[in-house]
Amino acid sequence: TGNWNSTSTWESFTNSSWMAATLTPDASASAITILNTHTVTVTASVSADEVTINSGGQITISSGQTLTIADGTGTDLTVNGYLRNIGTLTTTGATVSVSGATATYEHNQNNLTLPANITWASSATLRLTGTYTGAGTAQLSAGAYQNILWEGVIATGTDYVSFGDNAVSIAGKLTASGSGLGALLTSAGTTTTQTVRSEEHTSELQ
Repeated sequence: TGNWNSTSTWESFTNSSWMAATLTPDASASAITILNTHTVTVTASVSADEVTINSGGQITISSGQTLTIADGTGTDLTVNGYLRNIGTLTTTGATVSVSGATATYEHNQNNLTLPANITWASSATLRLTGTYTGAGTAQLSAGAYQNILWEGVIATGTDYVSFGDNAVSIAGKLTASGSGLGALLTSAGTTTTQTVRSEEHTSELQ
């Protein structure tokens, strides 16, 4: 637990044993694992590859900082725990898997444009917690999602958040418990449009 750019946060596996790290990991590391109960915070921009967040582990990307996932061999970022993005997550060309019953990617941004190349395994959750303002509609990136937890703020009555204008599918459950004055728009098939008013209540669309 600690900041990514602090050696005291890490241990290195060398010659069949663990020892205190002398360097912080980057894209040249053979593998990077965040263990259960550990939280690593990106407070300075860094590039990494072969990253795994175990169930119960967490990475937080701080505001103004970037975690770049390099395109290496195999899956470049595996989220079995929790990934909170308050800054920037760059995944161009990389392979990202959000998998497992406890796997969550939190998109704490004021937009619905998700990082590229994310696949969502069964029971994985996309958590949306940003604030959306300015007349118009914010549209969720196209994708095949499992579960979506909407906890965002739609600031004014002229603002809308849409899950239906792009090629969006939700195999599991959409749970809405946000706030504000605008509207959350979803679509079922091609003919029905549902509106969940973003007030202080919870709605589940299945």
